Amino acid sequence: MRGVVVSVGGLSAHVTKHAQAAFCDCFTDNSESMSSLLVSTAARAAHDGRLIVPICASFEKLISRDLLHTSFYADVVDMLCVETKHFGTDISKMLSFLPLLGVLCQAKDDAVRTQAWRLAVVLAASRYPKVRNRAAAELYSALLIDARGLDATAAMEVLSTTQWDGTDTVGVRGARDRLYPLLGLTVPTAEEGGALSMSDRTNHLGRNMVMGTYKSLVREAGY
Repeated sequence: MRGVVVSVGGLSAHVTKHAQAAFCDCFTDNSESMSSLLVSTAARAAHDGRLIVPICASFEKLISRDLLHTSFYADVVDMLCVETKHFGTDISKMLSFLPLLGVLCQAKDDAVRTQAWRLAVVLAASRYPKVRNRAAAELYSALLIDARGLDATAAMEVLSTTQWDGTDTVGVRGARDRLYPLLGLTVPTAEEGGALSMSDRTNHLGRNMVMGTYKSLVREAGY
């Protein structure tokens, strides 16, 4: 699984094109079992930048094609919260995580989407201008496509008029703070590290085996 994931999320277009096709075919008929395997692989690769970046790219491709089993979306957003916190000072990795955040911001599940929106708002005030700008753009696109019944006009105005990649960090933080109530989000607490809203959800793998969230798996692995 690790080898295939690295190929899918690799840099060579010639390799990734064929790897993606084969990878997606595996999920077409075995979505739940393959999704379970990929989430477990992600947990074992926690904080490993060499693997977690292509893993996130793989999740993004699967979710955008509706191939990842929906019961695992919660684990994916948990993974993204954990990894963005861990790699918060690595701009290249942070930027590589944002396409996945973008598709999660469009999730149909309310809890997953809300957590993704919260993470996007937090990253909109990142120390890195490029990360701020991209996070805000991903959230704006998600709201434009489907705000899920929310009147997001005011939030979209804040997102579109704020210069997220500018040097006015005070103004950026102020815009971020205005987004929380406009989107019906609670402000992250200090205990959450300013970025996360981790749940105690569990996902059922098969009929009899139960696995905890990605966060729980990472903790059990000793990270």
